Amino acid sequence: MKVKAKTKKLIKSTIFIALKSVRELFRKLVVLKWRFFGATIGKNTIVHSSVYIGYPQNFKIGENSALNHGCFISSMKSVVIGDGVHIAPYCAIFDGDHKMPFTKGGNICKKIEIGSETWIGSHSVILKGVTIGKNVTVGAGSIVTKDVPDNSIVIGVPAKVVGQNEK
Repeated sequence: MKVKAKTKKLIKSTIFIALKSVRELFRKLVVLKWRFFGATIGKNTIVHSSVYIGYPQNFKIGENSALNHGCFISSMKSVVIGDGVHIAPYCAIFDGDHKMPFTKGGNICKKIEIGSETWIGSHSVILKGVTIGKNVTVGAGSIVTKDVPDNSIVIGVPAKVVGQNEK
C-alpha cells in the first residue's frame, strides 16, 4: 500500500514539474513572438498568451514586469512601461482614438508612459496622452484620463487620487 501511494505521489510531482517547464517555455515563446514583431520587452518580463499588442514596434516594457491575461494594448504612437510594472487581467491601454466625425477618418495619438513599480488593477483602462508616475496603484475598473503623480493611489471613473503609497 505504501509503495503504491509513494509511486502515485512521485508521478503527480513529475507531471507537475513537467507542466511547469512547458508553461515557462510557452511564456518565453510568447515574448519571442512579440519581440519578432518589433516590441521591446525587458528581461524576466511575463507576457501571457492572450495579450494583444497592436503596433508592437511602438511598444516597450521594462524588466521584471507582467502583462496578464486578456490585456489589450494599442500603441499607434508609443506606449512605454517601466520596470517592475504589473498589469492585471483584462486591462486596456489606448494611445489613440478616432477623429470625429468618424467618416473623415484619421486618428489622434498621444504617447502613454507608465512608471516603474506600478500596479494597474484588473479591467482598468489607460487613455491616450497619460503619464502614470512611479510606484502608483490604479484600482480595479478605473479609467485613467489624466496624468497621475508618483506614489499615488487612484480609483474611479475617471480615476482620482485617493491616497499615497509609501515611498
